[in-house]
Amino acid sequence: MINMLFSSKLFENIRLTKKTMNYLEDYIISCEIKDEKQFLYNELLDNRIILILDGSFSLNLTLSSGSKTPLKIYTKKDVIIKNELSSINYNSIFICTKKVKYISIREDAIRELLPNDPSLLCNYLNIKEELICHLLNKIELSLEKNNLVKICKYILFETSNLCNNTISLLYTMETLSDVLGMSNSTLYRKVNYLKRHGIISLNNKTIKVLDMDKLQALMTAI
Repeated sequence: MINMLFSSKLFENIRLTKKTMNYLEDYIISCEIKDEKQFLYNELLDNRIILILDGSFSLNLTLSSGSKTPLKIYTKKDVIIKNELSSINYNSIFICTKKVKYISIREDAIRELLPNDPSLLCNYLNIKEELICHLLNKIELSLEKNNLVKICKYILFETSNLCNNTISLLYTMETLSDVLGMSNSTLYRKVNYLKRHGIISLNNKTIKVLDMDKLQALMTAI
């Protein structure tokens, strides 16, 4: 499973030493995640796991010796720029396995690496099915919020210097989805959400903000 994961095209720039691979297979028995984002084990240094992350968040590992290793790591692309100890948050989702088999949490990796049926994942990892469903739902909810924030930020930025709050798009919605880093279906779903709530109107290649206060309030609420 670990070899399959790290040979994936998603992580083609990641290189693991044999020592690290063996460590992952044999010694880590549980992990705790605070904020669901991609995380990768990279190198084992001084009995601590150094990670490559997508963004910054807290991760706690429990080793087979019973010791807990809390880490908080900030990254920039594939380069670790800072790491520090952080307190353990027991409100986070806790996953226990005999061997590490659940390594990546990422929008495209969810579909590529995890079975669609949570019960299959439950049997594979020996984790309660309702916890898996809860985890996947939290990931989806987090991604949905992030995508809505991206669109709101884009609209606010584009209209900041316009007196009539109207954006004339220089490209199609398909191109806009690439610019914002999301799928076409996600972009249309979020734009339609803003339309339904009377926040924007969309006509051909024009987006007009109908209620700037609502748009800014939505950003704050998220």
